[in-house]
Amino acid sequence: MDKYEFCEGGIYYDINEDEESLTVISCIHEEGPQEIEIPSRIKWYCKDYIVRIIGTKAISDYENLTSLTIPETVKKIRDDAFKGCKGLKTISIPSSVTKIDGNVFEKCNEIESIKVDCFNPYFDSRGNCNAIIETSTNKLITGCKNTIIPDSVTTIGNRAFMDCTGLTSISIPDSVDSIEGFAFCGCKGLTSINIPNSVTSIGHLAFSSCENLTSISIPDGVESIEVGTFWGCSNLTSVTIPNSVKYIKYSAFALCFKLKSINIPYGVTEIEDETFICCDELTSISIPDSVTSIGNLAFASCLKLTSITIPNSVTSIGIAAFDNSALESIIIPESVSCIKKRAFDGCDRLKNIKIPNGVETIERLTFYYCLDLKSVVIPESVAAIKEQAFLQCTSLEVILCFAINPPTLEEDVFLDVPLKAVKLFVPWEAVEEYKAAEGWKEFGAIIPMP
Repeated sequence: MDKYEFCEGGIYYDINEDEESLTVISCIHEEGPQEIEIPSRIKWYCKDYIVRIIGTKAISDYENLTSLTIPETVKKIRDDAFKGCKGLKTISIPSSVTKIDGNVFEKCNEIESIKVDCFNPYFDSRGNCNAIIETSTNKLITGCKNTIIPDSVTTIGNRAFMDCTGLTSISIPDSVDSIEGFAFCGCKGLTSINIPNSVTSIGHLAFSSCENLTSISIPDGVESIEVGTFWGCSNLTSVTIPNSVKYIKYSAFALCFKLKSINIPYGVTEIEDETFICCDELTSISIPDSVTSIGNLAFASCLKLTSITIPNSVTSIGIAAFDNSALESIIIPESVSCIKKRAFDGCDRLKNIKIPNGVETIERLTFYYCLDLKSVVIPESVAAIKEQAFLQCTSLEVILCFAINPPTLEEDVFLDVPLKAVKLFVPWEAVEEYKAAEGWKEFGAIIPMP
């Protein structure tokens, strides 16, 4: 708890800089159902003070709080002031309040009614909508499970419905053009939502952890699916992405365990880090030839993704991009010049791999634990193979290495590979160099290419 000046009636106060007013900074949490009536004025050491501010997290996580009265003297309610007060059912904002720092009632899951005094010039609950709306901007900043979004609202604000677990459905009117970050994050009861075509912006983590959301159609006009927008939507099975989308950001669909297929529209240039990580049911994905890079862990732990077509536009495959996926086959186009470490780590069903000419280094643990890998084609461009690149590739039978000069091998490149049983094909003029080269000389059969 922050430094405080005094405690009165179980509420802690700090004296503000004007030395005339108070900020509520904390309260004593009592057992059993509790009611708090914040006083408008307090006398302390023979001086009268007016309560003007309810501070950051002042009455947060008070789960036994069932009733709250905010006095007409309060002007500011700061961030997370009442966060986690799960017993609260009604909210009344007095006419005196001029500033509210976003959704100050986040995780107050049982709220059924929200009302702003009709004489408040800054905020309103127009049409008995059960929400707090910033009047000048028409932004809805706080909603609840009974909110009806008025058709004059243009923005659903940051964290407006965050962790509102009682929300099962909601209608977004055509007046809305923006859904800000975390707006519906953690709405675990939400099963469906229709986003109108008027919406052109959806913020980061806007629908993350909506565990029972099964389908979503992103409106035409949205250009970017932001960071973690649908992260943890564990029952999401289908997504419609319009051609207007040019960016799919970090972790946008991470942990969407039941997502089966997805079409990435032309114009997207990068599949960013962890975009589809742990999409357990993903079996089909269409990557357009506008994409130039596949990010770190982009398809890691996609347990049913058995094949994927990488277009000729891609030049880079990121760290652990396909780690622990179900890939059985993959064609890496000649356009790829960089394959980062652990790219295919744990792809224990992958049978054959051809590394494109242009790759100069096979990085550390690139094909670690590819237990079914039987053949590898190494191009002329490869000059070095890093530590444990083919560790535990125990089924390896054939390597075709086109490099005239034997690539430098770091420690344990072929650890646990039965080298005496593996056939190594090399350029005929380089056979003797391979037979003398450290690491390569351990192969049982070094054979000149025809």
